[in-house]
Amino acid sequence: MKNSVFHWLVLLCLTPLGVAMAQDNPDPNDLLANAGLEAAEHEVISLWEERAPGDSSVLVTGMRVDSGDNLPPFDLYFNSHGEPIARDTLRELKIAPKDWDAPPVTQPSASDIPGASVKAAQTPPVTGKAPLDLVALPPLDLEALKKEDAAREKESLKGVKRIGVFRDFDEPVRVEGANVSHGAWRKTEAGEKVWSLSFYSPEAEGIRLEFAQLDLPEGARLVVYDIFEPEVAVGPITAIPEGDDVLWTPTIFAEEVVVECVAPAGVSVDEVRIHTDQLAHQYVSFDTLTRLKAGACNLDVACYEDWLEESYGVGGLGSIGRSGVLWCTASLLAGGAGDDVGRLLLTANHCLTGSSRSPGNVEVYWFYQRDECGGPIPPVTSVPRTTGGADALMRVAEHQGTDVALLRLREMPPEGVTALGWSNEPWEAWTPITGIHHPQGSYKRISFGDIRPFEGAAASGIVPENYTKVVWNAGTTEPGSSGSPLLLDDQGLLIGQLWGGEASCSNPLGPDYYGRFDQSFPLMKNWLFEPGEHPADVNNDGAVDSLDIQIVINVVLGLSAPEGVTEEDVDVNGDGKVNALDIQYVINAVLGIK
Repeated sequence: MKNSVFHWLVLLCLTPLGVAMAQDNPDPNDLLANAGLEAAEHEVISLWEERAPGDSSVLVTGMRVDSGDNLPPFDLYFNSHGEPIARDTLRELKIAPKDWDAPPVTQPSASDIPGASVKAAQTPPVTGKAPLDLVALPPLDLEALKKEDAAREKESLKGVKRIGVFRDFDEPVRVEGANVSHGAWRKTEAGEKVWSLSFYSPEAEGIRLEFAQLDLPEGARLVVYDIFEPEVAVGPITAIPEGDDVLWTPTIFAEEVVVECVAPAGVSVDEVRIHTDQLAHQYVSFDTLTRLKAGACNLDVACYEDWLEESYGVGGLGSIGRSGVLWCTASLLAGGAGDDVGRLLLTANHCLTGSSRSPGNVEVYWFYQRDECGGPIPPVTSVPRTTGGADALMRVAEHQGTDVALLRLREMPPEGVTALGWSNEPWEAWTPITGIHHPQGSYKRISFGDIRPFEGAAASGIVPENYTKVVWNAGTTEPGSSGSPLLLDDQGLLIGQLWGGEASCSNPLGPDYYGRFDQSFPLMKNWLFEPGEHPADVNNDGAVDSLDIQIVINVVLGLSAPEGVTEEDVDVNGDGKVNALDIQYVINAVLGIK
């Protein structure tokens, strides 16, 4: 109860504030100071970022704080300026208090999610008119890049796999109405106006273009395609997604691509604004990764039929990070409410390092695996892909929590993808577990092992309470496996995602570390369930918790209820009176007592 009262008083003292985007890399000590708390007297247990369910454009920073003095921890929230957010504002944003002592919950896997039909995808129309101009970049020093990558991977405890780098243009490309820096507008016989430009990056395995500005009049479209195979195209693209600073096109697996903008007959080009000054050059071939990079001790998931359904929920994650194009592993989660069903993607937060606050650049590769044991490996260019990016619902860094990111895909994954079940229970040492992942960016593999006790110092200072230590008995993980799911052997339920570790084919007994799902669960809970009505949810925030207890106590003591909470809400047992019976009812609900 001390925690309830203290947290309640802290939040009541905060001034309601306008809320915008969350702060970039906030300093925990600065946030404590802004809340009127001494850093020397308080320990920040966890620091996270979450999207407000009541306004999806808003991201806030959450902080769990331990004040010592035998008082339980409490939570605070901050806006983009690092200012504390008042309780009433949190309620308006539908950010519910976190249930850090949530009872055990198990969500089964789902293999019947309403996935997008692969056959329904259509190639966007292109005019095919040869571009009048070319942006040609010089060759890359591939040997130098490979040496950089080898050094990075040697220093890293697994981490992401870099597969591409940024390349700046000598002169930025600008289209501002009829004024263009490259090429020219032309008319077709049908009266359409077309501007196109070719981009050539020698020996590129794939190209992604960045658009810092993209404004098109209604009816106009932008398409990007392989110059030699125009049917290999992405689009139509009409704008930078809301909430994103820039737009990165999906990967076109070619070394020369064409950007084509088409304005229909009767539509003026005066409003067209296109700005781009760099592209991402993928220099690592997935075929090369498959043949040469992944260690020989890796096990082919196709050879383990009992795990095929779960394997269909694991995908390769391509993203744009600070150092270039990155590769990780991610998994689709079962659960969610409304349109979120079939769109919730779990990965490691470090897989999105350097991504925009809303990672609109991610693309997910599904079914990149053999159809049968020993069968042919599908070209990665042939597997279904979910493009269009995602929104970050919640993110926690490795040293401030469990290195987890929960994303909501903007497009549905394809038919046949499994949404993985999960469990929020803690699991003891020696529990058998399984990992499914994409080592080194290659096709899907599987590993078998068990949970081990933490002994001695944790790797790189991570907090042991937030991670599961694993040692493999067969198979391993490698760079590119980051973010992949840890699954219970007997139930196939997800209990964490890979942060990193020392395991490899040359160090088979080296430990790996997975962010614990049970520790991440309180931050994801609101996204994993359909909101339900409960009479003990007095303040109607979607959670039955200590705040509901405190509201009823206050009313019984003669204090007024918060704005928006009615007398009917506080009369929990519906007997027409607000008294100790209502207090006991809510306490029992919080404790899970029927």
